[in-house]
Amino acid sequence: MGAIAQSASLGSDLLDVCKASADKLRLHILGVLRNESFGVKELCQVFDVAQPNMTHHLKILAGAGLVQTRKEGTSVFYRRALATDMDDPFARLKQQLYDTVDLQPISTTVLRGVSKVHRQRANRSQSFFARHADQISENQDLIAPIDSYLPTLIEWLDELPETSRVMEVGPGESPLLTVLADRFKKVTALDHSTSMLYKARAQLNSRFPRRVRFVEAEVSNYLDSPVDLIVLNMVLHHLSSPSVFFRDAARNLNDQGQLLIADLSPHKQDWARESCGDQWLGFDPTDLSRWSTDAGFIATKQSFLGLNNGFQIQLRQFRHSSTTS
Repeated sequence: MGAIAQSASLGSDLLDVCKASADKLRLHILGVLRNESFGVKELCQVFDVAQPNMTHHLKILAGAGLVQTRKEGTSVFYRRALATDMDDPFARLKQQLYDTVDLQPISTTVLRGVSKVHRQRANRSQSFFARHADQISENQDLIAPIDSYLPTLIEWLDELPETSRVMEVGPGESPLLTVLADRFKKVTALDHSTSMLYKARAQLNSRFPRRVRFVEAEVSNYLDSPVDLIVLNMVLHHLSSPSVFFRDAARNLNDQGQLLIADLSPHKQDWARESCGDQWLGFDPTDLSRWSTDAGFIATKQSFLGLNNGFQIQLRQFRHSSTTS
């Protein structure tokens, strides 16, 4: 490409970025997408905007490289594009735009819209587990049998003193809760599903009648005495807002408390939605790193395990510090 043609192309791209940012609604959309992913219909709910209008604004933002899409099976979600491409001549400009947008408070009306979408996602998850509680464990084993990664988790858990206060979010029938109760004297099992909490209680009460406290609640609404460790085993992809979870976890951890997550890397197996009630088809490791950093966590350990069925498990450990929050 000649110098004149290249200059013209850069000028056109710069104009696209400026045009995309010269609209109040589009700036609000960028603000909401800071750490979230939403479908078109969800964004219509958040902003009370007709779908053709929202689609038009998203097309302009995408054309300027300010938002990108991610397919979750047959669904398409929009997220804010990362301004980290060193080959993008406007990366610094985009990051400065994001930083400025993030300084602006999100209106109460929009926040209510976001909360409504989160509740709808959570209700779908609760409904699924209520209908399919008896099949969850079997279906989950088709994707990520716990025996394939439990030894690594145990190795990490054994580094903590038995006096540590521990909380597992969404234990269900997983044997991990038994492992925790066997190692730690004070364990909380937190689940939003009545049926799944019943199954967790049934398998543990006879062995550890006093060590485990069972609580039916959403982690977003839960606040009690801080704990030293929070564990999520194949649960993050069921949550309505994975990024918000990190802030909820930070709120429930002691200073220097740890967060241990076992989940899937990105995949395209849409059947997991129908069989296991997955909201998200795995996570890019960079997303977990970014969300955790924003919530005041420091990454301490990670391990990636490929399975014969094509799935990949990521094990991540983070430490929370009040000085980085």
